[in-house]
Amino acid sequence: HHPHSGGMLAALFERMLRQGGAYERAAIFVIEPAVITSSGHSCFKHMLVSCTDSGEPTGYKVTGLPAASQLAALLNSAWATLREQGVAPPPFDTAPLLVCGFSKGCVVANQVIAELASCVQPACLLGNDEQRELA
Repeated sequence: HHPHSGGMLAALFERMLRQGGAYERAAIFVIEPAVITSSGHSCFKHMLVSCTDSGEPTGYKVTGLPAASQLAALLNSAWATLREQGVAPPPFDTAPLLVCGFSKGCVVANQVIAELASCVQPACLLGNDEQRELA
């Protein structure tokens, strides 16, 4: 696991729990790098159209919506797990979503923003099957 998974993000989650209210039901999803190079560079190749060997994006291209597709798959899986556990997840279209990146994770946040900006409607991020499943 990446060093940020337990440290900074765990502290953020604990703080949210202590504050209570709307944060009590919050969830933090950590997107791990696809690869961490021998020199310590995080590479999020699964979230970007293309990047250098050290993980720098070669631009924020939206071809195939890689970050949004990964994010939609993660949320679909989380919602399905909640249902399997007998917990009713909030309606997807009203559940708040905060995308935050630390260090190289900002590359992923920028990719998500670029993909969202390319869509006329948020529904373009999800195929019909995923949209029905999350509704």
